[in-house]
Amino acid sequence: MADHEKVNKNTVAQNEAQDLADKPRVLILPPDSVIETELMRRLSFGLIEDITVGLARYRSFSVFSPHTGQSLSAMGMSAADASPVIKFDYLINAIIKPRGNADFSLSFRLTQFSSKQVLWAAEYPLNISTTTKIFGSMVSNILQSLASEIERSELSQPATTEDVSAYRMFLEGTQILKRHDLPSIRRSRKWFSAAARRTESFAPSFVGISRTLSLEWLVCARTDGNLLDEALKNAKKASEIDGFDGRGVRQQGFVNLYQKCHDECLEMFDQAIALIPNDADCLADYADALAHSGKPIDAHKKMLKAIELNPLNPDFYDWIFASIYFQLENYQEAIRILQNVKDNPASARILAASHAMLGEHEQARFYSQVVRESYPGFTTMMLHQIIPNRHKSDTDRIIDGLRAAGLP
Repeated sequence: MADHEKVNKNTVAQNEAQDLADKPRVLILPPDSVIETELMRRLSFGLIEDITVGLARYRSFSVFSPHTGQSLSAMGMSAADASPVIKFDYLINAIIKPRGNADFSLSFRLTQFSSKQVLWAAEYPLNISTTTKIFGSMVSNILQSLASEIERSELSQPATTEDVSAYRMFLEGTQILKRHDLPSIRRSRKWFSAAARRTESFAPSFVGISRTLSLEWLVCARTDGNLLDEALKNAKKASEIDGFDGRGVRQQGFVNLYQKCHDECLEMFDQAIALIPNDADCLADYADALAHSGKPIDAHKKMLKAIELNPLNPDFYDWIFASIYFQLENYQEAIRILQNVKDNPASARILAASHAMLGEHEQARFYSQVVRESYPGFTTMMLHQIIPNRHKSDTDRIIDGLRAAGLP
């Protein structure tokens, strides 16, 4: 009884700190081990620390500190024993096992605690001589898998009840926003706005609103700054609510880019990456900002890293990567990248210009017609206002391609 009271006392502040958004709560237990190697023990505990910090950086989950799991283990309490005292939704277990010779393996299991359903399991080799070299990539892979499975689990629950959380509304909006056509952008904004009305302290809602406003400005080829001003306002509000949520900082960088404030933009992305180093979407946006700042080689490296972290990526990855290849004058690769989204009108400009640069005039004329139909009144000179390139010559190259494709 005293042990349970001790756990309750140690965690009451943490439970009270759960905001009204009712974010999923994650408990990570220390690794079980069938070996007594001190070095392996320290290594595995260090890995758990990094995973805990990494999940906390997502800011969409409430993650108990490693000390909580260690205290439960030290008192001989199982997760089932602790559940009446500590409210949690997802449980992460780990175990270290020998594999032969001097090698070991570290296995992870993610369980939805209420249903006892195992959502994800994986095993990673641990070798004293090589583990330190792959530690960072291993942590990134584990974090991406855990975050994706928790979000998928949350999305599998019905979202029609009145008591659906702001977090769930945010996930619905995020799911819709994977397509960057105008109807999807506006539908997703309705979910983000509903989340903001439900819980004003949930910063990601305002990030989502900001994102949809800036994307609408971009997709509609707007030249006025009203939507961008409103987008920046919402991004700043997100950062004011939660200064440790790098998504708000990332979105400020995104808006600054299209306001052509390049130095401020890159500074914001530096800050965002420091807060959310394993966020693939942030890396993709950073790549876009670097390309528009005249650094396509650096942009290409960042984009490869983003795709490594998020191989099943949304449409905007293709547009960014194709734009980088166009800037590098690799027009064939730009066309190849856009094959997955070639029917989206937002792809038409790069496709028209790329085909024209390769002398493929029939295809260039086809996509130039798509531009005319999708953006009535469009002229190539508008691109100096729309495309946020630091260097005029980068914009002039795509204008040359579009004019060769037959656009005025």
